[in-house]
Amino acid sequence: MIVTLLNDDNGTATATAALTVPLLLCGIYLSLEIGRYAYAQGALMYSAEETARFASANAAVTADELRALASSHMKGIRRDKVQAINVSGVTGRVGQMSRVSVEIAYRHDLMVPFLWDGGITIYGGSTGES
Repeated sequence: MIVTLLNDDNGTATATAALTVPLLLCGIYLSLEIGRYAYAQGALMYSAEETARFASANAAVTADELRALASSHMKGIRRDKVQAINVSGVTGRVGQMSRVSVEIAYRHDLMVPFLWDGGITIYGGSTGES
């Protein structure tokens, strides 16, 4: 009787699926979350770079105009999750040189908050000179 139980293969596919499906689902979730994080980071960097480029070409622009421009360049991310858009510039010109720095902080919320509901803060920044 013990020998027949040891040789019985009924249910092995179910047991294998029960062990591998949760791992597969966690891998898919992790891949999606990494992709969302990378996209948000890229969108923040693009927005900061375009704003710094514009500011370095236009010396008469104000910090509020630059913040509005940075906000308008954020494609595909929620603007209500932007924590801060910091614009700092060195207006003391040496000849015609000016330096502008743009930094953006964004709160990235996880699709399924497993451990905490606080999200992750992503930073993007760029410096432009003219």
